[in-house]
Amino acid sequence: MSDIPTITTEVFVAYSQCPRKAFLLLFAENKGTPHDYSVILGKRRQRNRDQYLEKFLQEYPEARQYDPKSFKKHTFLIEVTLSSEPLEASCSVLTKTDPEVTSRRITYEPTIVTGTYSIASDQKTELLFIGSVLGKIQKQEPTVGRIVGIDGKTHRVQLESNYKSIKQSLKILKKWCSETPTEPPTLILNKHCSSCQFQEICRKQAEKDNSLSLLARMTPKEIKKYNKRGIFTIQQLSYLFKPRRKRKKRKNPEPVKHNLALQALAIREKKIYIQELPDLNRQPVDLFLDIE
Repeated sequence: MSDIPTITTEVFVAYSQCPRKAFLLLFAENKGTPHDYSVILGKRRQRNRDQYLEKFLQEYPEARQYDPKSFKKHTFLIEVTLSSEPLEASCSVLTKTDPEVTSRRITYEPTIVTGTYSIASDQKTELLFIGSVLGKIQKQEPTVGRIVGIDGKTHRVQLESNYKSIKQSLKILKKWCSETPTEPPTLILNKHCSSCQFQEICRKQAEKDNSLSLLARMTPKEIKKYNKRGIFTIQQLSYLFKPRRKRKKRKNPEPVKHNLALQALAIREKKIYIQELPDLNRQPVDLFLDIE
């Protein structure tokens, strides 16, 4: 049995959200605790998938369950698991294309079923990954894929022009599988953390490291910029703050920008700072509300 980790759809989508999450899915013994929201979405997706396939078989009784040995023999293949080491992807349906349209070569297009009404970027990323794995098997990447929402609507997604966007991610993940990195990717908290199974693990590590990503509005781009200057912690960043000199009031003042260094200083000193006093427009009669 091969010791090479398998790059599944879950791992690839995780990499697009957070490289560290993908690393932990591949190599960590502790896979974390699934978030309730993710569990609910998973159940909704499974239920919608079962209902879709039931209706699909009623409409196309000639559809057959996927079998690598009978590949290209049937127009519709269902419950598909595609494997091209170290990649593995699953989809609900493969539909054979018209050879006249696809350079006289028999190819398939993938369809996935989701548990949401709207189509998210993660679902498009999933479809791209499936298309890439399918392309390795049939020697030609599908140009189109389909996503079925919980309302039964089918959304046609163009894939051909987007494969380049995932090549670098695939290259890095494959390298990880052949040569396991000694250290996980840099920890950067982001919007996906709230529903991630590793959020507790990463949060504790971020607090231990006094990570810059703990700051609100701190982006990966800003973190890289500060790292180049030798700033790696909130403590270090707090010493960069310099109060601005008071300037003459302008007719059209620029909006006040969020100051990350001041935010870091406020955390270090456990104080509340006002970056700039607001200008209050006074009127002959002022009305004040005291709400408790």
